[in-house]
Amino acid sequence: MKKTLPTRILAFLLILGMLPAFAACSEKIPEEMEFQLVGDGSSYGVRMDEDYYLSELVIPSKYKGKPVTEILPEAIESAPNLEKVVIPSSIEKIGEKAFSGCKELDTVCITDLEAWFAIEFESDTSNPLFYGADLLLNDEPVTSVTLPDDMTEVPDYLFRGCKSLTSVTVPEGVTSIGKSAFNACTSLVTVKLPSSLKTVEAHAFGSCEKLKLESLPAKLSQIGDHAFSHCTRFTAVEISARNVNIGRYAFAGCKKLTTFTLSGNNAHFADYAFSGCEKLTTFTLTGDNASFGDEVFDGCYGLTTVSIFGNGVHFPKNFGPFSYHSNALTTVHLPGNVTDNYNKLFEGCSKLESVTFGENFEIIGREMFKDCTSLQAIELPAGAKVIENFAFEGCTALTKLYLPNSITKIGSFLFSGCETLPTVYFDGTKSEWNAIEKGDLISYGDTLTVHCNNGTVTVTDTW
Repeated sequence: MKKTLPTRILAFLLILGMLPAFAACSEKIPEEMEFQLVGDGSSYGVRMDEDYYLSELVIPSKYKGKPVTEILPEAIESAPNLEKVVIPSSIEKIGEKAFSGCKELDTVCITDLEAWFAIEFESDTSNPLFYGADLLLNDEPVTSVTLPDDMTEVPDYLFRGCKSLTSVTVPEGVTSIGKSAFNACTSLVTVKLPSSLKTVEAHAFGSCEKLKLESLPAKLSQIGDHAFSHCTRFTAVEISARNVNIGRYAFAGCKKLTTFTLSGNNAHFADYAFSGCEKLTTFTLTGDNASFGDEVFDGCYGLTTVSIFGNGVHFPKNFGPFSYHSNALTTVHLPGNVTDNYNKLFEGCSKLESVTFGENFEIIGREMFKDCTSLQAIELPAGAKVIENFAFEGCTALTKLYLPNSITKIGSFLFSGCETLPTVYFDGTKSEWNAIEKGDLISYGDTLTVHCNNGTVTVTDTW
């Protein structure tokens, strides 16, 4: 006959911890938990009753002999006291807003990291880490992660909000990092990116306040909206790739970013790409056919030097990316072969001192340099054809203007608001100067001196 310990002795030993507490590891199903068959009926999804107030929750791996593979949409929404959840390795999908409102949830426990990599998160609040939680693997914090060698795309929301994560290695072969994959990983310091990477989706590394990256892979061509926004440890970013599309607010709020360098043709900078980068001083772009959205440098109050080398550039038509947002701007180089008319491009850049152009920058737009009160001299490039009305209005320090003989049209009131008119140096003959179509260049009572190759022309008001 088999001997057994008396019940009282067994209970006493359990209390003392002298026997394993097997009962504590059993998957006791709370009465608030509800199940429904999903897919082809071979597995279950789970959700909690609306009135769930416990602080811990263990999701079972099985129910009625079938695996539990899904946490259903809005399953545990707004559980006010939930602090810890245990996710079994059987879970393959977590529905939209499953953990929305679970603001006290700060610990997520798993037993299989490979299974976690494979979970499909339908939204950012599908991930129980969303509000800032530690991820524990077998009761140990997950700090350093190397993603699987066979992974080609990092899933959306994979570690969104993970507080414990400090370093990540993304293997060769990965081409895309998904939406919010590492967003708000506030302890993340180091990320090793592969040369195969082509796309960083929206919010992928946003608010990773300790992350520092200085160079990005050469094949990277898509940087999504807010992809690196508020990465406050960034000091320099260098990209060498073609057809790079930098999304809205991509680097917004990177408050320690000082230099940005990109080499490659057909780069596009969407609206507010560098908004709030208050320490950005130097922006250098080398490549043909770049384009800029609205307010790209909004709030970049320390920007002093902008250099765009190559051929062709596209700015917004009526309000440039530098107007009134770049009060520290002193030095600009613009590319050649630009045929569009850009009005107000540098309006209000009161510290701008030096502007150079590539050849065939054809049109100096209306009010292009309005109120650039530190600009003393400017030489328009060979191939320039048109100077629009009020181009140098309010340029009170301007003393010298150099014009090529390619100029065919000069608008009216070029120097409106300039207390002293500049001296104009025209690289052509007096007859070539007289052949230029001109508006009312100066105001009543003013005199403009134009030095041509074969003598001087004096222009008085034509009113």
